[in-house]
Amino acid sequence: FPSHDSEILGNSTNPDFVVYYYDNLATANADMNAGDFSNAIGNPSVYTNSSSPQQTLYAVAVNTATTSGCPQLTTLNITIHTLPETSPQDGTVCLDPNTGNVVTPYIIDSGLSSATHSFVWTDSTGNVVGNASTYTATQAGVYTVVATSLTTNCVSEPQSAIVIEKCIVTGK
Repeated sequence: FPSHDSEILGNSTNPDFVVYYYDNLATANADMNAGDFSNAIGNPSVYTNSSSPQQTLYAVAVNTATTSGCPQLTTLNITIHTLPETSPQDGTVCLDPNTGNVVTPYIIDSGLSSATHSFVWTDSTGNVVGNASTYTATQAGVYTVVATSLTTNCVSEPQSAIVIEKCIVTGK
């Protein structure tokens, strides 16, 4: 989780104030009583939550310029939002071998709803080719989708679908 020091300390820019984070209230209280904060979360920016989707953490603000430190305990509730997961599938398009016209396009479905997500579809050169929950491929290639949750603004990992050209044309 990102540091919430400014949220906890308010407008204070005093360098003597330090914030220690804990995922266990008993440990936070024990460290406050001992004046030793060595059991705090070492690096909050790489902390992995132990419960999902919400977890309560405990922050102890300490004034290092005083003998006692004047530790103050507060709670910090964090919410973990999962990333959207798209599921495009590989497929085929059919082009008329004589005219090059599309006989059968391939519709690639992201697997997510446009009511809850926005989308960016790109081709293999990185050009944006669509922004709906589905993309209609009319030629062979690799198409990649990235979805963003409209609620949380969490962005999916890019997922690709390979579209090949394969067609059986029958004569008249």
